[in-house]
Amino acid sequence: MGANKGSFREVSFQDGLNLIVAERNAASSDRDSRNGVGKSTLVEIVHFCLGSSVTQKNVIYQLRGDEWEFSLDLEYGFCSFTVRRSLDKPAVVTLTNPARDLPSMDAAKVSLNGDIEISVKSWKEILGEICFGLTEEMAAEKYSPTFRALISYFARSGRDAYLDPFTTSRQIRSYQKQVYNAFLVGLNWRHASEWQVLKDQEKKVRAPSQESTTYKRSTLAALENEQVRLLADQQRLRNQVAEFRVVPEYSAVQEQTQHLTTEMRELVNESAILKQKIARYEEQMSAESPGDLNRVKDIYNEVGLLFPDNVSRELSDVIRFHNEVTAHRREYLQNEVVHLRARASEISATLNELDNQRAELIRLLNEGGAVEDLGQLQFRLGRTEERLEEIGKRIAELESSAAEEATVASGRQALLSRALLDRAERRPKWSSVTSRFVEVTQYLYGQPGEINFGLNETVSSSRRRCSAAAQTEWI
Repeated sequence: MGANKGSFREVSFQDGLNLIVAERNAASSDRDSRNGVGKSTLVEIVHFCLGSSVTQKNVIYQLRGDEWEFSLDLEYGFCSFTVRRSLDKPAVVTLTNPARDLPSMDAAKVSLNGDIEISVKSWKEILGEICFGLTEEMAAEKYSPTFRALISYFARSGRDAYLDPFTTSRQIRSYQKQVYNAFLVGLNWRHASEWQVLKDQEKKVRAPSQESTTYKRSTLAALENEQVRLLADQQRLRNQVAEFRVVPEYSAVQEQTQHLTTEMRELVNESAILKQKIARYEEQMSAESPGDLNRVKDIYNEVGLLFPDNVSRELSDVIRFHNEVTAHRREYLQNEVVHLRARASEISATLNELDNQRAELIRLLNEGGAVEDLGQLQFRLGRTEERLEEIGKRIAELESSAAEEATVASGRQALLSRALLDRAERRPKWSSVTSRFVEVTQYLYGQPGEINFGLNETVSSSRRRCSAAAQTEWI
């Protein structure tokens, strides 16, 4: 690995495992820092030549603008070539002429000096094919492994890359950890990919309301009941609109009917008042009685008083006057009662006549209506049909959601069954990985570690045991 600047010292890698460490000498102590000597920078340059992006968190980001270009010598089969990439033109990489024998290089443009320029995207696709056997068909699948994700397990960069044997950064998602590790150890990575697709479908079914299944069922039942009722209303309103007959001068007829009703109400009130007067006059007539002189004498005798003759004569005159007045008042009340009864009879006849007229007008109104009434019926029909359409859409959504939930549930069971069968068929593969892991950890730590590949519906997890053990779960 080299660069176009004389200040950069070339680095050589050997076949197999390469470790980048800081140099020590006899005078070095535990307090001597190994930071800032270029270990992380060297790994970043390797990744940069292999198609990684450069952001502000990268050390080499600060070198932009100084025309830095890094190179990396690579071998593929019997083909040895060099890849060069500039920090100031990071969108393309330059390959030396022998790279023309790489896969997918048929359409590459070769310059006069024999070098080949291709886009970083094409370069990563080529690397994915020659390093991991990734294909275009695999790249088209959702949540498929990529070259950049997989190569990060072999050239680990940054502190986070060493926190967990199954991850290379804190940002890696659970399903990505499952996909990448399953691919690298020869398991069926598509099971993890399909599992994440099912989880996405489940989130989509539940979003945005997060309604429970019980609530959805009760809502669906209520909507279906409302739909049945509205369908009956819709049919009734449609029939009314179809059978509606517009009455000419409907407003005038309606106004006449209201006028008759008002007139009849006034006559009924007058009739009630007449009945009250007749009853009161008849009561007064029965209360009127002539004067009685003997009764007055008896009262005086009872209290022991003498009733003189001159008083008796005067009292007789008073009684006679009282009787004349009473006779005149009775005659007046009788005449008034006759007059009131005559008016009551007249009102009764008028009411009968007005009632017949109003009944005829009401019959005419009941047989049809005004243009405004027809418009109101049509408006109500339109609102009913709009609500029916809303309910229909909501019912369709709930039914579709229920169907999707059932599909997700059945899909999970089917995927789990297929994964279990596939795991059994691939036992030699993961058994070999387990055996090799035990051998390496025994050599490194003096005791064998454990690595387990299992199936679990929860997110994947990893753990160490006895300082040299790990566990991964996938679907």
